[in-house]
Amino acid sequence: MASTRSILVIMGLYLGLAGPLAATPVEDWTAVTTRPGVQVECLVTREPDSEPTRILLLFTGGEGTVGAKALTKPTANFLVRSRALFVAKDTATAVLNVPSDQPGGISDGFRMSPEHTVDIGCVLDFLKSRFPGAADFYLVGTSRGTVSAAYAGKRLEGRLKGLVLTSSVLDSEAQLKSIAIPILLVHHRHDGCKASPYRNAQFFARDLQLPLITVDGGKAEVTGPCEPGSPHGYWGKEPETVAEILHWIRGEPIKDPN
Repeated sequence: MASTRSILVIMGLYLGLAGPLAATPVEDWTAVTTRPGVQVECLVTREPDSEPTRILLLFTGGEGTVGAKALTKPTANFLVRSRALFVAKDTATAVLNVPSDQPGGISDGFRMSPEHTVDIGCVLDFLKSRFPGAADFYLVGTSRGTVSAAYAGKRLEGRLKGLVLTSSVLDSEAQLKSIAIPILLVHHRHDGCKASPYRNAQFFARDLQLPLITVDGGKAEVTGPCEPGSPHGYWGKEPETVAEILHWIRGEPIKDPN
């Protein structure tokens, strides 16, 4: 069961990131009932009048909370501020907020829990019912959002086309080696966050034979090393990074966006 709360139109923030877009995306918040007495809000972003065949579920880092201010904040989480860059006629995104029974944010323990997987599965059900033509679903996480993507991805792999892990904080290959669906790693070469060193991504790519997009360059950081306005959040490299992720999702050749 779901209810739509509001309609938003994305304006200059994304035009500033990527230049003119083919169409200005539209957005709406929808509250999806997931467990008894629990709802999860998701922000769906799509092109007007489109019928997407591909939907990317986006998982922010930190405590997972996506407030109204974060939607237009220049230094918002990488996936939140870049969400419209993923959108095309055949592709929509859904940013998941924290569930209503976790108002203070979610821990890594909750991100690994069966309850979190149930919530994500119910959002998948809602998106499939809303967009009947959608056949390909991806979980895309950044920073601590990669914990959500990896653990739910394993449990829901029969319903998913793949996983994208950006600035991953996962530190054990056991967390990934048993996942049967395709996985893409994305990491900035100069990620200064102690929880997500680039060498971990290199290790996983080599030992598990996973594709790795290595990002370099960007703008001078304006936040701490584990915050979005830094290499950890692909600061100044958002359009190029998103473009390469989309190449992989579409089965096209990828390269390092440098």
